[in-house]
Amino acid sequence: MVKVIAKILLLLIVFVVGILPSFGMIFFVFSESQRFEFTMLIPFGITALGICSAIFHGKTVGFYKNLAKDRILKRPSHLYWGLNLGFASVNLMFALLFGYLIFFKYPASVSLSDDPVILLIIVPLFLGSILFLEAFYMKKKLSENKEKEALSEIDNIKGNTENFN
Repeated sequence: MVKVIAKILLLLIVFVVGILPSFGMIFFVFSESQRFEFTMLIPFGITALGICSAIFHGKTVGFYKNLAKDRILKRPSHLYWGLNLGFASVNLMFALLFGYLIFFKYPASVSLSDDPVILLIIVPLFLGSILFLEAFYMKKKLSENKEKEALSEIDNIKGNTENFN
């Protein structure tokens, strides 16, 4: 149950962090009366990755419920899997970029006592790392479950009435 709650919390965090770039860009364009440029599409692409990652997590909430009940697990779509890893990669790249800018490029102009400055590094780094770790954990459990599924099919062929359902 704790894993399901953690998965739902991760889903909500991914959704919020995923839609923030688009809201920031919309606010910037309309409040500052800026002209639209094609580089402004990047935040919308990040938002698309974030929403697809949230969909991936929404579809895989049942993974932990079925894992606890020792059932055969449904595999998530490879497309959503890849987009989730893409969103994790983008978060890690942003953390590295912000870290580089803050610590090496402009160290004198930024005070490290400012909480928003530290959050610019910590939040994407933490979120990207969690997304990667959770994806690799799921991959490991799915491969273990695939072995159980194969053994269950062999038992069914032999005529055994016990299975993992």
